[in-house]
Order: sequence, then C-alpha cells, then structure tokens
Amino acid sequence: MDPAFALAENIARTDFEGLPERTVNNTKRLILDSLGVALAGAHAKECLLLIDLVRHWEGRPESTIIGHALKAPSPMAALINGTIIQALDFDDTHDGSGAHTASCVLPAALAVAEAQNADGRLLITAVALGMDLIARIGASCQEKIGWTSTAVYGCFGAAAAAAKVLRLDHNGIRHALGIVLSQAAGTTQTAIDSPLSKHMQSGFASKAGVLSALLAGSGATGVQEVFEGKFGFFRLYKADRYDRAVLLNDLGKRFDGDALSLKPFPCCRAAHGPIEAVKLLTDKHRVGVDDISGVRVVVPQIVYDLTGRPFNPGHNPVISAQFSIPYTVAAALVYQKVTLEEFTLPAISNPRIREVVKRVSVEVDTSLGPNEFVPVEVEITTTNGSRYAQTIEVLKGHPDNPLDEDELLEKFTRCVNAGPSPIAKTAVQELIHTINRLESVENVSEVTRHLRPVPVR
Repeated sequence: MDPAFALAENIARTDFEGLPERTVNNTKRLILDSLGVALAGAHAKECLLLIDLVRHWEGRPESTIIGHALKAPSPMAALINGTIIQALDFDDTHDGSGAHTASCVLPAALAVAEAQNADGRLLITAVALGMDLIARIGASCQEKIGWTSTAVYGCFGAAAAAAKVLRLDHNGIRHALGIVLSQAAGTTQTAIDSPLSKHMQSGFASKAGVLSALLAGSGATGVQEVFEGKFGFFRLYKADRYDRAVLLNDLGKRFDGDALSLKPFPCCRAAHGPIEAVKLLTDKHRVGVDDISGVRVVVPQIVYDLTGRPFNPGHNPVISAQFSIPYTVAAALVYQKVTLEEFTLPAISNPRIREVVKRVSVEVDTSLGPNEFVPVEVEITTTNGSRYAQTIEVLKGHPDNPLDEDELLEKFTRCVNAGPSPIAKTAVQELIHTINRLESVENVSEVTRHLRPVPVR
C-alpha cells in the first residue's frame, strides 16, 4: 500500500495530547523564530509585488498578511506569508535535506487556522505534523539537489497542516496529498540565477497546500498512489532513489521536525560553516581583515553548488550575497559580523567588500559526503605567511548545537526591530508571551493581531 495511506492515518489520529513535550516546545520555538524573520522581511520587493496583485484581485479578508494591515483569502495569505518568511533567508532549515520547512507549513496552517477560528493547540499540532512530514520525505530521498527541496517536499507538509486544521479525516488528508502532487514544483536554479522568484517558491508550495486541502474538504479527489505509484512522487522526482523505512518508521512516536535548525545568520545554510570558521579563527588568533592575504574554503559538493561560485552581485545583489561564500566570508572579515545589516545594498556595494571578496577561494573535497553541509574547513593565510585552519563539524543552530533561549529571543528582537513596519515594544512582548502559551490560546487571532503594524509609542 502506498505510504500516503499510513502518513494520512497518522496525521488524522495524532492530536495535541499525542505530541511529546519536546516537540511542542520545539514547534513553539520554530513559530516564534519564523514570525520574527517574517516581520523583518515583510517589505522585501518580491513580497510587495505579490501584495500589489492581491490588493488588485481583492477577495475575502479572512487571513492576515504578516507585517501589513491587510487580510486576504487563505490561499493568497499562504502565498504571501510563505514568501515573507523566506525573503531574508533567515528561516529554519532541515539540514539533512536542505529544505526550508516553516516557510511552507506555518503560512498554510496559520492562514486556515485564522479563517477557521482554530485554537493554539490545533495550530501547534498541524505545524508539528507538517514539519514531520517534510523532514521524513527529505530524509528518505537520496538526491538532495535539483528540484528544490523546500518546495517539492514543502507542498506536502503544507497540505497536511492545512488539512489537519480543517479536521479532515484520513481519506480527506490522503486526497489533499494526492491533489498537491499535481502542484509540486520548484528549482534549485534560483540559487544560481538569484531571481526574485527564489523566495516565492515557499509561497507557491504553501498556497498549493492550502488549495489542495480546501479542495479535498470540498470533495475533490487526488491520486491514490501518491509516492510509490508508476508516476508517483519518488519515481517522477527522485528516480525511485529513496528509503521507505526512513519515511515511515516510528510514525506518531518520532517527530522529525525536532531535527530542524534555526539559523544564526541570514543567508543560505550552506554558507554558515565558513562564516563560523572565520569568526573562530579571527577571534582565536587576533587577526583582522588587514592581516589576511587569503582565505581558502574547502567544502562538500552541495555547499559549492549552492554558494561556492565567485561573487557576482548581478541584478538582485541581496539574493546573490545570501548565496555566496566569498561574500559572506568577506562580510565577516570587513564588518566582523554577519547580520541583516550586512545584506543591504550599501553593505554589499562597499568597495572594501569587493576587494576582500577576491581573497576568498572555494574548493570541493570530493571525499566528503556530496549532499552534506559539513564538514567545512577554512584556512586563512596572513600577510606575514602564517596559516591557521579551522574545521566545522556541526553548524550552529543544529539540534546538536542549538540556539539557546537568549540567542533565540535576541534574534527575534533584532528581526522585529529591523522590520520596516513599526511594532510597539509592548506588542513585541505580548507576541512572545502569546507564542510561549500558545497551547492555551483559544483563537489564533490572538497571535495574528500582533502581526499587523502598531504605532510605536
């Protein structure tokens, strides 16, 4: 029997009480982190383009657009909010598959939950189950690049989360998964060409999930053999190179969303290892940018493919910088930090950056696992000929090296303060408090009301 049957049954039968305490806490951390990066990125160009379209189309004002005084039909809210969460590339990743998860799942679950007047417990449950599904699909696949992991796995997580909020039974959930298969799409070419549509892919997946769940709830049917059919997901998208046991083992007992990483730096996850290594080396050996003549970065194949090319600002310099080890290493050296501020046009166009970028070289070590983000080795050469090397084995933000509570709250506060839409300090604290007690929230509108601009007092 196709895995879709077991997956749908697990999603249907799992309720809030069935979630481990660890999973509940991790899901709330993920929601807080995602809303923070969304408030920072709500006015990115690609987001405003979508908002202009939705304003033109109009429609039922049922779901909040994060960072804007605007509501839209739930599929459109999922489209825009998925793009907003991904806009700064500061959102979570599942390091094992390279997928961004919350930018697909949370907008779908939140949009439908607000439209349905659902409570916080259902929102947590839906998000946790959607994350679990994405992580399981991603971990089961042996090919990690080509089709973009975020969108082609994320659409299933979005459909599952939206269907859970709609309280569909296992047949309805399975049909939602079958319907969304017809909409699974996305390309890693966006990481190379740096188009504005790069960050929209999360939104496309989230919208597809909501639409599929709503259609299934209305009686529409989808394919039955979603994953293992003759023309199912694994054959079409992965040439049947997958592990069924990884997909299905310990359903309802192990929640793979607990394996997500929260980012310390606002750029592609593949660029994080070199940033960490450079920061450790310059601090340990007390060398600055003027003391360094060269930086040699050695990485696995997937890291090079995503971020190893020479830096070219191109027509979207911010996205190009987010996907460039030469740029992020140069930023770490010149600015001695890698924050949202370093991914602005003034920072990127700094002539000093353009000069330091030329000192950074990136190489592939073919002996390393081709689909892993680590290990990463960085060697710096000083102007007096000294060489210092650092290897990163576990990235900061990974569950084995997580952001602690203070670091998470600092990131959230910095993101909110960086956003163009003013949010009063009291509203920021109320949002944090609301997420921390989300399982006690009777209506998710208590969350969404804090996501709209509030005059600063």
